[in-house]
Amino acid sequence: MNEPEDNDPAAVLLTRIRPAAPSAELMQRLLAARPAVTAAPVERPRLIRFLPRLATAAAVFAIAGAAVWHFREPAQQQVVHTPSPAPKPEVALRYLAPQESRQELLGVRDLGFTRDAQNRPVRLMHATWLDDNAYSQGDGAPPVREARVRDEILPVVLTTY
Repeated sequence: MNEPEDNDPAAVLLTRIRPAAPSAELMQRLLAARPAVTAAPVERPRLIRFLPRLATAAAVFAIAGAAVWHFREPAQQQVVHTPSPAPKPEVALRYLAPQESRQELLGVRDLGFTRDAQNRPVRLMHATWLDDNAYSQGDGAPPVREARVRDEILPVVLTTY
């Protein structure tokens, strides 16, 4: 060990102190007090080890299915052309003009974590929105209100360094 530079006798003595070896009696008591390791480590059942992976895969498939369902194109249907009656001149068509739009966040839930294509951690959040729209009918009539609840699943990429 290094000697102290200030030549303080107490510091010099403290640097030279070494712990004493334990006595044989103390070592026997310590060895007798420790638990004997005889059992093999407890292994979790295969099903419990597999459940987190299964839950992650199910969440990914559910999100992918919801995205495909949401963005799918409507089925092509055969259009039957029937002659429509001529519009009556006394009936004026009413057009609704947007007057007011309000979106309110009702709630957010954490769905868990997954990984994206670049193997980055992604947190999935489920947001519930209330869309409230008012349309003006013109000619002094009261506005028409339309409200609907909308659900979104938002992927939030977590940046790791």
